[in-house]
Amino acid sequence: MRRKKPRSYNKDVRDLVREVPYRGVGGIASPEGAMFLQWESYLEKLAINTLLLCHDVQSISTQQTFRLEDGSGKEIKYTPDIQILHKGRWILIEVKPLIRLLDPDTRLKLANRSALLSKHGYALHFLTDDHLNQKPQSDNVQLLARYKNHPIPSHKLRRILESVGEYTTINSLLDFDRCDQFLSNIYAMIAQKHLWVEINKPISLNSCISLPGHGNGGLSYEQISTTGRVGSILERLVLEGGQEADRWLAIEKARGKQRLYHGPEWFW
Repeated sequence: MRRKKPRSYNKDVRDLVREVPYRGVGGIASPEGAMFLQWESYLEKLAINTLLLCHDVQSISTQQTFRLEDGSGKEIKYTPDIQILHKGRWILIEVKPLIRLLDPDTRLKLANRSALLSKHGYALHFLTDDHLNQKPQSDNVQLLARYKNHPIPSHKLRRILESVGEYTTINSLLDFDRCDQFLSNIYAMIAQKHLWVEINKPISLNSCISLPGHGNGGLSYEQISTTGRVGSILERLVLEGGQEADRWLAIEKARGKQRLYHGPEWFW
């Protein structure tokens, strides 16, 4: 006699997942405190923390759905990974690994989406692991992310700002106050954009800091969007495609196989 198959709960599980009201699997507290910035992958989390340090990003939000007409009366829903206000203009950002972004099907989909968004006055940009995993930038971003909501006593904030000159190191500021929390306050002021530091150099006690708008420190969206191996040509590769995009896709696939064979980059 054939045994009765156990009841499958797969359908029930799928129905439950469809009813989840949010797409995000994690959240980062917004500096304004009004909302959480949702992320669905480690790369999106790194992108949000990086953008929070950019002095030319006035506002940032995530998982906001746009309803757009495609010209034939049909409504298209689109939810970008991140939305930023950059120099008075809203920019929608897709965050994806470079190898996935250069996939022909993905390129075609994003090219059509970009054309539709531009008709409604929106710009579609892209951030990849090629932009965000640059060392030591990514290490500094992860360090400062711990302090973006760290409370800074007002008297400490005023005292530190008054002490910053044209050439000031973190170590020289420590001479003013050797309490345990003083270094945390300095990191918090950098993370909250009260002070600038050169993100492209490892942060240490010898790092030079400056007031916003002074010196060579600080991080900007324009800076991170053009960094990496293909940063300056990425938009053209995705939206126009062609042989150059196919060549870069082949390069990324070869790099992926190399990492799979030799282990992660930090290992070799």
